[in-house]
Amino acid sequence: MLDRHLGPKALLVVVVFAFVLAWGLSRLITGGKDDPPASTSTDVTATATPCVKVADPFGAPPDTFTYEKVSEKTRASTVKALNLDEAGGKVEMRAAQRTGLTLGTLVRVPSDDPGAYETQLVDTAKRGGAPIQQGKGYSVLPLQGGSVVAVGVRGCSTILISAQDPKAVPFLADAVFAG
Repeated sequence: MLDRHLGPKALLVVVVFAFVLAWGLSRLITGGKDDPPASTSTDVTATATPCVKVADPFGAPPDTFTYEKVSEKTRASTVKALNLDEAGGKVEMRAAQRTGLTLGTLVRVPSDDPGAYETQLVDTAKRGGAPIQQGKGYSVLPLQGGSVVAVGVRGCSTILISAQDPKAVPFLADAVFAG
């Protein structure tokens, strides 16, 4: 459905965005090396906080919007591009739409410890010196080219939100993480 509304060129931009985000963050974590940095004695190991499942992992869409499922092809290509592990459950993807136009996309990554994935993304951006904006229950991380992505935890899932217009990301994130 997303590929029908966005068109092949815009869909490619979404998939490339997902790939670049995953690749860029992994390169920031490892300092551009293939092996992750060695731990030091000052590293703190966090204990996983049990998550609480929610009935609607994406929450209620903003007024006059709907969250529509994307095609399996689009979902699968996003999972592959982000190098996501579906051991914790199937990754879901929705298009935030209004009158048939897609404002942005939401990706749900289920996990027993969704905060770990969120923390990894935010900490990587911080180590890279990126200016991170905090919202209520989420962080907005800048990407190359002026794009941004919101990341937060809802229930037992990490939610990633992207949009072609950077101003749309916090708008959607406010709705997703409000409840």
